[in-house]
Amino acid sequence: MNTPSSAAEIAIGNIRSLFECSVLISQQKMKPEEAVVIFDAFCDENISLELNGKRYRYDWLLFSARQNWAKQSTFENLETEVLDRITFHYTYDFHFHDDEDEDYLQAVSQPPSYKIHCMATVNPKNSKVIKIKVMTGEAAMHLVHFNRHNLKELDTSSNTIDVNNNSIHGHVATQNILRIRPVTGSEGCKDIEIVAMSKFTTSSNASVDVDRYKG
Repeated sequence: MNTPSSAAEIAIGNIRSLFECSVLISQQKMKPEEAVVIFDAFCDENISLELNGKRYRYDWLLFSARQNWAKQSTFENLETEVLDRITFHYTYDFHFHDDEDEDYLQAVSQPPSYKIHCMATVNPKNSKVIKIKVMTGEAAMHLVHFNRHNLKELDTSSNTIDVNNNSIHGHVATQNILRIRPVTGSEGCKDIEIVAMSKFTTSSNASVDVDRYKG
């Protein structure tokens, strides 16, 4: 598989990994908190999402992602197009999954799935998305409202990531866990790699600050 040649292509690789995480979580093959590493690889810490005249920052986007993972919602049929080295647009289908979601959706007369269309701008210094403009505002606002008013507690237990300390220590996998590696653009790094690990291993360079993820 070819190494991504532009910041936009690297970001696209990471959003594909992030969407794959949602599938693995819905299949109970991955814990929600494990996907935070991929989320952080995709989103710049100064990211801004523009929606109906409002801007949503990193903390809100992570909160929303955690809610979607906790509810085992899925993202499917991702289509992307690179516009230049730092911009791309993408569309996907968002599907509610949880039985509790169905009760809520019926109560507020919302459909069980949405087609979302976004434009993304990438920070060329780190190949992370720094700006997202949502083109399908009404559908996205339904998701914002849903996550605000139908909260679900996260399962933070994990066989691969210790979230009780101040860092993720690099316990990467057991035989029952699939690991998705972020795209970095480095020589020899494949686009999206899902590796079934057979042993519990540690890596000295796998430490990630998770203080900002808590709360």
